[in-house]
Amino acid sequence: MKPNYTVIWWEAALNEITEIWMRSLSPQQLSEEVDAVEHDLKFRPETVGVALDEGNRFVELSELIIYFKIKELDRIVAVTRIRLRP
Repeated sequence: MKPNYTVIWWEAALNEITEIWMRSLSPQQLSEEVDAVEHDLKFRPETVGVALDEGNRFVELSELIIYFKIKELDRIVAVTRIRLRP
C-alpha cells in the first residue's frame, strides 16, 4: 500500500529528537516508537494523537511528545517539535 502523505521533519525537531535519543536510557525503544508513529503519519495522520487546533496535533510516547502539522492540500505531515514528557 502506497502512503497517502509525505512526512517531513523540521530541522529543529530533528535536532531535538537527536538530543533526546542520545540521552535516552532506552534508545532502541524510542526509535521503534518514533518509527511506528511516522508510519501512521504516512497513512492516517488525522487519527494520530490529539488535535490542538486546525491541522496541528500531538502524540505522546513513553519519553516524549511529538508535535506535527497536517497540510491536507499538499498531502504533507510536518513534524514541527519534539519535547520530553514531564
